[in-house]
Amino acid sequence: MLTAMAPRSYFRAGATGRRGVARAALETDRDNVARGRQETRYGRTEVPSIERPLSGDVLVFDLEQERERAADPSVLERSGRNARTLLKSGSLRMTLVVIAAGGEIAEHQAEGPITVQPIEGTIRFTVQDRAYDLSPGEMLTAAPGVRHSVTSIEGGAFLLTVAHPGDRP
Repeated sequence: MLTAMAPRSYFRAGATGRRGVARAALETDRDNVARGRQETRYGRTEVPSIERPLSGDVLVFDLEQERERAADPSVLERSGRNARTLLKSGSLRMTLVVIAAGGEIAEHQAEGPITVQPIEGTIRFTVQDRAYDLSPGEMLTAAPGVRHSVTSIEGGAFLLTVAHPGDRP
């Protein structure tokens, strides 16, 4: 269950999407639809705007429902992972990430400090040559700029929290 204090107009029909392009005016092709992307009539491909609150005084999440939404089998089969942003407030971001069995997130780094908290399955978080196998009930933190990768042999899901440096809208 996702509950938030948002104005009723936030969910109104006919709301415009990203960059002010009316969703009704968007033309899509099968490949982009399968990826959750839309192609505008001008040929630009965009991720559709999110139709739920990402910030507010109080947000309540049912993590199992959010995990089910993020665990789209077609996306997991194609890319080995999927993510669903839960919170975007100032410099704080929280994302639920699902990794398919054998899935991988290649080595990368975050601008700010992060936390990784598994909610299902076992997640292998690798920093340089050291691997940390994390299960539900455990949490890992990493400083800004630490290069890392993520894998899961059996598949799993985790909450990723990033505190970006400086304020963001």
